[in-house]
Amino acid sequence: MDIRCRYKADSESGRSQGIYFPIHHGSVFQNIFFEEVQAQCIAFLNENPSECIIMNVQMEYDGDGNEFRKKFLELTSAYKNYWYTKNSIPTLDECRKRIVLVRSYDSKANKGWSKGSDKDWPDGVNGGGLEWNGFNINGESSNSIFSTQNGWTAWHGGQKGDEVEKYIKSAKDNAPKLITLNFASYANDNGPGPNAGGMNSRLQKFLPAYNITQWGIVLGIIVIDFVGNTGNDGKSLENLIIERQKYQGSNFSYGGIVPWLQMESASASAVV
Repeated sequence: MDIRCRYKADSESGRSQGIYFPIHHGSVFQNIFFEEVQAQCIAFLNENPSECIIMNVQMEYDGDGNEFRKKFLELTSAYKNYWYTKNSIPTLDECRKRIVLVRSYDSKANKGWSKGSDKDWPDGVNGGGLEWNGFNINGESSNSIFSTQNGWTAWHGGQKGDEVEKYIKSAKDNAPKLITLNFASYANDNGPGPNAGGMNSRLQKFLPAYNITQWGIVLGIIVIDFVGNTGNDGKSLENLIIERQKYQGSNFSYGGIVPWLQMESASASAVV
């Protein structure tokens, strides 16, 4: 999840009940606040305790990173058991029923919000979340946690597709030392919707070349726009991604995303 918070002082929240961090996309308020996002995520995790959520918490607009960090820790303190805020890559068992914090910070450009002092975090020296610099770099980037392809306008059409496929292929070599974060979404050419139509169909044809083995295939995290636009059956892009990254144990079999969810995703994409 990409949750972009615009920090406002308590007196500017506009809410008598003290809800802060309005969620923005650029200058556009998304009609929801961080506390409400957190509550919905916790409700999902309580209903699906075997799952986890990976959340990029981004400081939208320039601001005081120290105040932003202080407010984030304040808003999450009562729910800290639901958050994974260590600065090391977790196993799935370590983060089930938890929200894995991705903290957007580019130290070279001094953009985003820094870890600050070790004493600020419940995990001390091991705290601060998974630091990600790729939010601020239109293209390729890497640090000690992530290998990122995030070219939102850096490449057009086929070039963008080539980059996405290159990062899918590199994910196996990166794991488990790095998380490969690979954005299929981009804003060039005709806009996100039509771009996703072409990109998702391309990946739907590309992924079957990766044969399933006993240990599955490492693809990394593929960020896609318009989930559901490649159909609502077992051959959809979402199903192909999940199917190729599972462990094929004797006591587990992946039957595909359930039909009603596929249909709901496709319907939502059509509305968008």
